[in-house]
Amino acid sequence: MTATGAASRSRAGSALGRGRGPSGISLYGMFGNVSVPITLVDPVNLKGYLVVTDSQGQDLGPMAVQFGIRNDTSAAATYTFAAPPAGARVSVFADARPLFTDVVVTG
Repeated sequence: MTATGAASRSRAGSALGRGRGPSGISLYGMFGNVSVPITLVDPVNLKGYLVVTDSQGQDLGPMAVQFGIRNDTSAAATYTFAAPPAGARVSVFADARPLFTDVVVTG
């Protein structure tokens, strides 16, 4: 399963090296220059889903430091998870912060 979400209305500066760059603030910068795990939580079936990693242990998702977003815009970020059952309603979390709730799994 691939989950795609949009982050919007970030508060960005322009300093390089602090989670900010020419394209705006990065996911890394949004969370205080710390890489946070992105997870799906299925509250009905009491399961959590982590981003799938490749054979070298790298997450199958964007690099948080390099994924930038400008103020007052939206951007898509794609992460790959083990598939929750079709029709399940999940929440998407960054660390312990809910980004999206009640997302219906399709496919």
